[in-house]
Amino acid sequence: MTNSLDFKHIKGKTKRGLKYIIFKDDNTLSVSIYIMTSAGVIFEKKPGLAHFTEHVFVGLSTKKENKDTRIKNMEIHGIYKNAWTSYETISYGLDAPYTQMDYAFKVLGDDFTQAKFDPKEIEIERNVIKDEIAKSNNNIFANLFNYELSNFFKKGDPYTHKVLGTAKELDKITIEDLKEHYKLLNNKNMVIGVSGNVNEEKVIKLIERFSELLYKSKGKEKEINPKYRTPEYKKPEDIVIKPSKLSKNTVFAISKIYKESSKERKLNKKQRLYLAAVNDIVINTFAQAQSSYLWKALRENSGLVYGYWFDVWRQENFSLIDLTLDVPKENVEKVLKKVNEETKKLLKGNMSKKEVEYWKNYTKNKLMLSTTEHKKILPALVKSFFYSNYTFTPKELLKAQEKIKKEDVNKFLKKLKEDIKKEPFVAVFTGNTKGINKSKIRKLIKFT
Repeated sequence: MTNSLDFKHIKGKTKRGLKYIIFKDDNTLSVSIYIMTSAGVIFEKKPGLAHFTEHVFVGLSTKKENKDTRIKNMEIHGIYKNAWTSYETISYGLDAPYTQMDYAFKVLGDDFTQAKFDPKEIEIERNVIKDEIAKSNNNIFANLFNYELSNFFKKGDPYTHKVLGTAKELDKITIEDLKEHYKLLNNKNMVIGVSGNVNEEKVIKLIERFSELLYKSKGKEKEINPKYRTPEYKKPEDIVIKPSKLSKNTVFAISKIYKESSKERKLNKKQRLYLAAVNDIVINTFAQAQSSYLWKALRENSGLVYGYWFDVWRQENFSLIDLTLDVPKENVEKVLKKVNEETKKLLKGNMSKKEVEYWKNYTKNKLMLSTTEHKKILPALVKSFFYSNYTFTPKELLKAQEKIKKEDVNKFLKKLKEDIKKEPFVAVFTGNTKGINKSKIRKLIKFT
């Protein structure tokens, strides 16, 4: 960990336009590289293409080395890497001993510019992904999330597609499709972060070299900067029921889309930092600690609920506020009643100074604990730089949280209540849905 909470970092842009962040930490023997690029599901021309492309460029042979040789060379150099495809991005992470920085960037260059697209390997990988699809189809929570998105977005909108695609859709993807999507991994829509025991000057040179490789590989006329389009929303049904035999319990989500207004899009860094600080305090107060409103209420009676997850899924044009619960069928209304009571209690917006100070301290300590490794700090820095051109360091968040008063929190809660009045929460049920009473549920998911 760093000696102080300065978290000083370098931000810059290469000659070819690649944005980067470098965060130095002398008290470690490792380095981490984290990349985000606008190449996710919403930019693909065929369902499943983004995720398929991720598999090809991260795990298969390059023009320089076959797959088996690459694996052995990475293992002997201590390289660990992975990648993730989401609706908006393909993200890439690589960890290495600090002595292997040069080799780490060699791996990076090969991944992003030298993919071989070997037909035999691609067919094997197609079947590997089909196994993933089969596994995902048997995951009730993955199905629930897809039902939620289909309730908020019009049919055909990319957010209604499955990240993995379907087996049939996968069969329609050609090598030419993969090569075309691979071009999205370029200087124009990428942010790279490097952290750990690094020499900043050397890292800048390595990033410049990597950026030049990208430029030469993709070609000036091929460097693509895809534009985020406004999602095609629809008016969601207030209650959706999708029975499933994958669980004997009732598994359901209560959620709403929060669309950022044009006014909010114009907020500067200081204003966004303030909102982020208040938002973190409110989320922790509601659902993220054992004494939080919801956690305490749901865990008071054994067997009332088997599991619950609260999340705010932030995207370029919106956020999805989501509460997912795994509940024995007979407890659904009891659980919803408690959710209703605790949500209404919070939305009154009359938290005391003592209560706000308690949750400020909790949030502060939780944030400080998240800084035990440079590789935990790096993704947050890259993500904020990627989406807003700002970087919110842990130190900046801590300072912003210190200034928050009870009036700020209560004002935020009252504004949230007004927003919920305009666009209420909706509920999607799957698993054992027998006996779900829509009229009763409708009253219980009304929080204002």
